Amino acid sequence: MVTDRVISNFCAGDVISAVAVANQITSGKSVFAWLGEALLCRDQCDFALSAFQEGLQVNPDDVDCLVGIIDTNDSITVANAFRVADMWAVLAKDPNMRELLRAPKFKALIQVVRPPREVSVAEVQQWTDNFSPARKIGEGAFGDVFEGQCQSIPVAVKRLKPTLRLQGDEETDRAFHHPHIIRLLGFTSVTSVAQELCLVYELGPLGSMDQSLVDDARASDLTWKVRVRIAAAVARAINYLHCHDEKSPTFHRDIKSANIVLFHGFVPKLIDCGLSKFIPDPATTHHLGSIMSTKGMALGTPGYMCPTYIRKLQYDAKSEIYSFGIVLLELLTGRLMSSRRDGQDLYDEYIEDMTPIGPDLDARAGPWSVECAQRLEALARECLAPYKTRVSSMLTVLRRLVELEKTYCAASPEEIRMTQLVEDLQRQVDALRCSPKQPAEILRMCNICFDQSANGLGCGAGDVLHFICADCAPQEVQRILNEIEAEATQLARHRAQGGRIQCVVPGCDAVYSEQALAKVLPDAIFGHYRAAQDAVVEQRQYTYHQERFQLELEAARAEFKRSNDLARTRQDAAATAEFMRRQFPNAVQCPRCGAGPVIPENCYNLQTHHGESTSGGGRISNACPSCQFFTPERSVWANWDGQMR
Repeated sequence: MVTDRVISNFCAGDVISAVAVANQITSGKSVFAWLGEALLCRDQCDFALSAFQEGLQVNPDDVDCLVGIIDTNDSITVANAFRVADMWAVLAKDPNMRELLRAPKFKALIQVVRPPREVSVAEVQQWTDNFSPARKIGEGAFGDVFEGQCQSIPVAVKRLKPTLRLQGDEETDRAFHHPHIIRLLGFTSVTSVAQELCLVYELGPLGSMDQSLVDDARASDLTWKVRVRIAAAVARAINYLHCHDEKSPTFHRDIKSANIVLFHGFVPKLIDCGLSKFIPDPATTHHLGSIMSTKGMALGTPGYMCPTYIRKLQYDAKSEIYSFGIVLLELLTGRLMSSRRDGQDLYDEYIEDMTPIGPDLDARAGPWSVECAQRLEALARECLAPYKTRVSSMLTVLRRLVELEKTYCAASPEEIRMTQLVEDLQRQVDALRCSPKQPAEILRMCNICFDQSANGLGCGAGDVLHFICADCAPQEVQRILNEIEAEATQLARHRAQGGRIQCVVPGCDAVYSEQALAKVLPDAIFGHYRAAQDAVVEQRQYTYHQERFQLELEAARAEFKRSNDLARTRQDAAATAEFMRRQFPNAVQCPRCGAGPVIPENCYNLQTHHGESTSGGGRISNACPSCQFFTPERSVWANWDGQMR
């Protein structure tokens, strides 16, 4: 399977950047295979195809690494993924290329993704047959949506209302990057207010989720496992919006089934992300279901809007979580919020009246796992709880859904064969829309928050899979340090590891390097880490010297006892005493029985290491070896008189 050979996925601003990344990861020993046509930008096609053909002519004995590069502005959908699979299938028929495709020669698959570009109104009119009513596929408060054909590739064109304007040109250029957020491909100029303002997006071939739920044939394709996966994917997208920029978190403000479009393999993507940045004319914000304004009234769709937000006009993460909770009810029951039964909507029936959802689970989704449905219902109720007790973080919701997905939604062999390729590609691909001058970055999934990030902490054993992002790393390291200080077993394990922090991935014994920790930890937490490490080093050194002293002392005493000649014994005792005086000038003797020498080092805090475990399984003792007398007061112990007792 192709995914078995895809080790890494990268994104670059252009073909040249992709080649540079490929050369970097393969030390310049790559042969490239190409595929794809650039939507809205075909100038690289001839070069890509010619390079692809040249790649077929190489001798496998002369090649150490093979890198596949897809040059396309399409998102990686199932259709695109199968085009990749077809390409490698064709290559595999060639004996030379079949040898190249074998691991470990196949090193990476790189996708070139370009930033959205400015297009003319004339081009958009051509793609949509001048905004023909026959091509209209949707409408909303921001404007109408038309299906277009750009160079035989379907696109969605949102024709914004004339009353809308942008806060600045930068808002048009801003494109969120996430595998479950619809991708902006292009936009018309905003330099002239007289021009049409249009946004060009990738087109979801399966339509919106609300359309699928109201159609029995399409709803039966959304099995309960698919619905759980959709919920988890949408939660990933919302969490990305909330957390990708901690200085300026973004809220969608209109989460609903109609704003979730489905791609092949039932891969969901959020639409209308960032459109809350548009400022409308308040006089025109009164129809088509969505209420939208940034001045004096709530923005969103009735039924999906948090009551506290409607009352106080203060929007936060809890407001968004409420809307997502309504979507969970829709997935469970197969009914939309706009539908009513006995005059009640979903919230009235299942939240206000506390009616159990179990008997009303959507039968079109197939036989539900009872436990999974119960846990999903419980999560929906927590999302729709009163404001004060509601779940406060989308990350908490995401983690619950990821756990459900892993526990109950394992794909069947048929599902794996049809969808694993696209899921792997979408999960790993770096679709950061950077300029050609910006360096390409590698996106990896964080094992804590499940978001994708270029910066973070890897253990070295598996930097791609064993990764936590820069946002989660400080909290995780602080948690580990707190556990080490609180529990003796954790402290012992920490000391055994030399004061290093072990990888958080279960089963991985690798430790994080100090260089990696220094890059992601704030000064205070890194100082805490170094202090803990220094304490471990100090304890090891003290243990070493204490054990060394005891060994030398026992050896000297054994030699002393073996002598039968009194004169020789006295002579040896004197020599031994002289050796001990020189070797340990600060040794003391017991004030109770006079035995000595007892303590080898000039340590004035005798309680510091007394009783601590040693690496050999015993314990450090500063007590008198003869009578077991001990006191931490240094002044009580007399200086050793040089007599071996």
